[in-house]
Amino acid sequence: MNARLKMVRNQWGDKIVAEKLIVAYRDNSLFRKYVSGILAKLPQGVEVEKIVFPEGTEKEEINRKMKEVFNPFPDNTAYLSDMTCNEAQLKEFGIPLEAYQERNRRNFMQFRHLDSAFSELTENLFVNLEATEIFKKIAFAIIQEPTRVFLVEKKIDDHPRGLAPNKWSELLNELYPAAEIFFVENLSEALQQCKDDERALIIADRHCGIKVEMNYQSISTWPYKARVFVLPFETALGHLAGLGVIDEPFDVDKLFDLIFENIRFV
Repeated sequence: MNARLKMVRNQWGDKIVAEKLIVAYRDNSLFRKYVSGILAKLPQGVEVEKIVFPEGTEKEEINRKMKEVFNPFPDNTAYLSDMTCNEAQLKEFGIPLEAYQERNRRNFMQFRHLDSAFSELTENLFVNLEATEIFKKIAFAIIQEPTRVFLVEKKIDDHPRGLAPNKWSELLNELYPAAEIFFVENLSEALQQCKDDERALIIADRHCGIKVEMNYQSISTWPYKARVFVLPFETALGHLAGLGVIDEPFDVDKLFDLIFENIRFV
């Protein structure tokens, strides 16, 4: 029997038993900060293979590499990935992305999803709040009364987290009635207009090309006076914690337990 299918069927019984872990993700400031600590909690002796794609790597390139990993997928191996690399896995298995999203975010096959652990802990911080209310709370922690707000449209819907793509204008005008609201195509355009303005706010998704376009390490070393709100919510929270504005939002022990609750390593 194909090893991949055997492991899929075992998922619905007891914990998966694995000897090796493959970790694959596209790099970002959140993963740079936490993934090493998560992996450090693995039992001693577990073989770990890391496949880390540079920030900004296109999905087509990721898919080509991941198909090599899955052809064939090795026996007794667990897989931890972000959503981007999970999409490559889903395509390899012929599973529609919509079907994956409708199932439990952390328990599909033997494959794990880094983003879902962070988003679940984020939701636990804002119990019973709608996405727009979470957005407002984080935004006010960044800056309460900006005079200008720039929304970078490139990739802005990659991490919607319940925010309606066609509702940005309504949300921003409600949140900042006295501010000028600008919709720009990319980050460079926003920075050209407001990088030295400490009363300006830039809203962008982490997939907009922040590192590649601006050539600095990550959002954690943002060098401009303008404030920045980088989606998804967990990236913004990690940034605020790094600045000392809020307490550390993500506990490594909890992240580890969420990710590996159905896997036992031997």
